[in-house]
Amino acid sequence: MKSKIEPVSGFRFFTLLLVIGVSFSSCKNETEDQRQNEDELSGQMETGTEQVAVESYQAQITSVNGKANKNRSVSGIVRLEVQGDELKVFVEASGLEPGMMYLQHLHGAKDGGEINCPDSAADENNDGVVDITEAYDVAGVTMIMLHNDPTNFEVESETYPTADETGNISYQQVINLDELRQGFMEEFDWGEMDFGQFTYLIHGVEEEAVPESAESVKGLPAHVTLPIGCAKISQS
Repeated sequence: MKSKIEPVSGFRFFTLLLVIGVSFSSCKNETEDQRQNEDELSGQMETGTEQVAVESYQAQITSVNGKANKNRSVSGIVRLEVQGDELKVFVEASGLEPGMMYLQHLHGAKDGGEINCPDSAADENNDGVVDITEAYDVAGVTMIMLHNDPTNFEVESETYPTADETGNISYQQVINLDELRQGFMEEFDWGEMDFGQFTYLIHGVEEEAVPESAESVKGLPAHVTLPIGCAKISQS
């Protein structure tokens, strides 16, 4: 027996169209609201991940006292990055004695005067080496220690980098700038730190490589503080 299809009345047809229209409008509004919420969230995420400006400083390391360093030529790069409340320091150096620990520091002039890397002309007593006291006159005094705690302004430390079996060092350190500035002001009363007004010095040779006339500072042996590499830092 064939089933009978009843025609749809005008009232039922109108009701059906109304339901469909309301449902479509509701879905459209939900989609628009969802899209607006996603845009707002995306904007918040972009604002939350906004990059802080980075100030970069760097320099190439050149050799000092190469003869005392077994005629090696020290080379490498120093890079400083100031970002927010952090200072990031990167040092790559080669031409070093394998297995030796090397003191390395940022030097500056207390009076804010001009500084540079020393050359053989800085050897005032003509004993064949530019010792640390002679280097001070050109490159500035020791200010920031690049060991595992640069906010500690003590020069002596067993945590300076040690050269690997190929005579290279790779040093990286993240430093809290507020702590560094506070300690710096207490030590030097030098005003605001300008990382473009520093030199980098790396020190150290074997004891027999320095003459008896070589002088030192901080109560350290002259061979430990003898400069063997230098870099004049500038903003990049």
